[in-house]
Amino acid sequence: MDLSFYQEHVQIDSYNILDNCSEQPELCQQVGSMYAEAKARVKETELQLEELEASISLTVRSNPESYNLEKCTETSIKTVITGDLQVQKLKREIIVFKREEDTVKTLYDAYDHRKTMLKAIIEIMKTDYFTGKDNSPLNNLSANDKDNIKQKIVDRRKNGS
Repeated sequence: MDLSFYQEHVQIDSYNILDNCSEQPELCQQVGSMYAEAKARVKETELQLEELEASISLTVRSNPESYNLEKCTETSIKTVITGDLQVQKLKREIIVFKREEDTVKTLYDAYDHRKTMLKAIIEIMKTDYFTGKDNSPLNNLSANDKDNIKQKIVDRRKNGS
């Protein structure tokens, strides 16, 4: 699962607040969908593991001799289940899928925090607007830098991005 695009876009670009605000819902929805998929993948694999363990348990109970068991106990059944290669494979997959789920959850939380920060920035900008202050980050730029930013905005509008 490649999350690099979403990880790059979590950061707020103070020169493009409106773009950040307009892309926020879509990005949050996409990350939320990935989070739901990651959770489902973990649950599905856990279910597969449960079903496999039940199947092995039933097989061992019905024919303990084929597993070289003199006595069929819970401990001996668990030992057979634990030693099964498919069980081990599914347990490893669950570990990987849980790590992916945690990573996507962290990214989802970051987008939720981004939403809160965008609201706060807009509030600050509104306050500065109504008080007559201009605390725009653009004030610290040279005239050449401002012209470059304006040109980028014009280019973006022409390209539709």
